[in-house]
Amino acid sequence: MATLPRYQQMGIQYADLPRISTAGIEAGAKSMDVLGQSLDRMISFAYDRQATEAQKKAQQYAIQNPLTKSQVEEALSTGQGTKVKGAGRIFQQTYDKVQASLLSTELQLEANKALTAVNATIESGQPFNLDTIQTEIKDMIDGYTSIIMALDAEQALRFKAAATTAGNSIYQKAADRAVKVYQAQNEASFQQGLIDVRPVLESIFESVGSIDAETGKPIDVESLIEIQRRPFMDSVAIFGNAKFLNDFNKEVLTAKKNALTAFMTDRTRYETASDALRDINNNDFGNLSSVYRGLTQDQKQAVRDNVMKSFANDHTAFTQDKARQEFERKEEWAALSIQFLNPNTSSTQKRQIVNRGVQLNQISIQTAESLLKPSEGKANPMLFVQLNDMIQRGQLDSFEVLASYRNQLSDQEFKTLGTGITSTQGRMAVANMNRHVGIRENQFVPEDKNAKSKVIMDFYMEELGKQVPGPSGVPVFQSPTQAMDAAIIRFDGDKSVQSALAAQESIRRRVDALFKENPRAVQPGLPIEQIDPEMIRGLSRSAKADLQKLIKDYRDNVNSMSGR
Repeated sequence: MATLPRYQQMGIQYADLPRISTAGIEAGAKSMDVLGQSLDRMISFAYDRQATEAQKKAQQYAIQNPLTKSQVEEALSTGQGTKVKGAGRIFQQTYDKVQASLLSTELQLEANKALTAVNATIESGQPFNLDTIQTEIKDMIDGYTSIIMALDAEQALRFKAAATTAGNSIYQKAADRAVKVYQAQNEASFQQGLIDVRPVLESIFESVGSIDAETGKPIDVESLIEIQRRPFMDSVAIFGNAKFLNDFNKEVLTAKKNALTAFMTDRTRYETASDALRDINNNDFGNLSSVYRGLTQDQKQAVRDNVMKSFANDHTAFTQDKARQEFERKEEWAALSIQFLNPNTSSTQKRQIVNRGVQLNQISIQTAESLLKPSEGKANPMLFVQLNDMIQRGQLDSFEVLASYRNQLSDQEFKTLGTGITSTQGRMAVANMNRHVGIRENQFVPEDKNAKSKVIMDFYMEELGKQVPGPSGVPVFQSPTQAMDAAIIRFDGDKSVQSALAAQESIRRRVDALFKENPRAVQPGLPIEQIDPEMIRGLSRSAKADLQKLIKDYRDNVNSMSGR
């Protein structure tokens, strides 16, 4: 490798000068350095001691004279600041840091209290404004931070970080709540929209085949439905699912089926189910035929079932109405029959009664005439027994049929059998009233239920003796069924009866409680009035005395109700 040239620094060349010895000077300089270092250490130590003392005094002064939020705000507003007169830098810095720490704690508590109040509002479900909550939280944190910042920036940053974290948590909860409220309001709105759209859809389908007056063309049903569908299509984006859109489509299908069913069940168009069924089989729904053809087979079957059900319901309603009318006619005739058989009824009244019986279709004209004639028959005990047995077994319950035997019986036998027919209704009435007070057939009846039965039977007998305006102004006795209904109403509404029943129930509860208080005693499964306290083991003497008094009160109550 070639040797690179070596360069020399060019400059003024000095001649050789005599060398001077500086050993003494160097020794002196070293001594001065050592002295300076010692002085620096002494000064630093003295300064540190002074700083420590100043910090201690500043801490003590700050703790003894804590600043309030309002004092700092006032100091900032006047421009005076928080300087301590005559304080040095170290004292002031320490003082500010301590005051900032103390004030930060105070403001943190105030901030927590304010955030708790906001949280309570959110949790309570009360309405709130999300923007207002956000502004209040931000303004509070910024305001408190600025106050602490006037004392110590580091402490202010720590406070803001902690307060912001807590504030964000509350705000997020408020935001979540606001979203839920918004969603709930939207859901309620769409739910109401589904209800409101039903008559609109039905009206749209009713207009199928009609001509638009403005365009002169057939009304475009699908376009009208699409207009109604648009809000529910928007709901998919709002809720993230197609629930309301699917519900709307179901409403459209329901409206179609309702319109088709209404067309086929129009009694001005189809009088019978067979007429409607003929056109259904031919897919002939008039203007709605295209709607029907657009359905699936299951949907078509549903329409068919709805139409048949409608006709069936009408037939059932007609049959029930007819049966009700027949029952009412029989009830009226039963009351009239009692009046007819009454020996005090005049011949004029009897003619009015049988005429009404003919109007009610309970007796024929021939039977009516025969009833008004004197009986030509003689006593016939054998026939009387046979007919009476048929009445008792419910095989003969028609005055019309009994009248056919009029001339084969004596007048007295005929009247007795006629009264027997109406007595059958009476037995049914008594059975119904007994069931009303809790008495069943072939069942042991305790005294309290006997007392109820006596009360309601008293009412019943009173009602049987009452006359009510009959047809054509003829006064008639109430029928057994009418008397029964009136007796039950009186029984349920009588204040003295209900008061006695309430007192009996109260005593029952007290007896039950007494046995619960004495678990060693077994409560007998007997009516209260039949319990013998002396036969019950496990009851103390005082408990037996209490039970005996309750039983006496119960018996007195039952007896008073029976003898009312």
